[in-house]
Amino acid sequence: MRITTWGGEPQRTSSFDGEEYLDRCGVAPYMRDALALLLENRPAEPIGFLVQYFHAALSESTALTRALRLIRLAPRSHTAFKDNLVAAFAALGGQQAAVINHDPLKTLIQ
Repeated sequence: MRITTWGGEPQRTSSFDGEEYLDRCGVAPYMRDALALLLENRPAEPIGFLVQYFHAALSESTALTRALRLIRLAPRSHTAFKDNLVAAFAALGGQQAAVINHDPLKTLIQ
């Protein structure tokens, strides 16, 4: 068994694999989302894109903020824009989002 430090606390790593580690730490959904967005949007600077993604993941506090970020990832002419729009709609709560407040939604898609 190997003991490593992460965040200043010793962590025992022996009986679980990398995927289980990512799941336990709560990182797996972020990694999947970041890679999916990276592959869909194919930014010119992928490392910078990932840095911005994780910075936003740490600081985002509302669904509206996440939805706005998703919509701004790609220009309207890019094929990923429609996927990002669907993801933004889902982040706002799907069908319920359209009833909440129409003005912010108009702002997001303009």
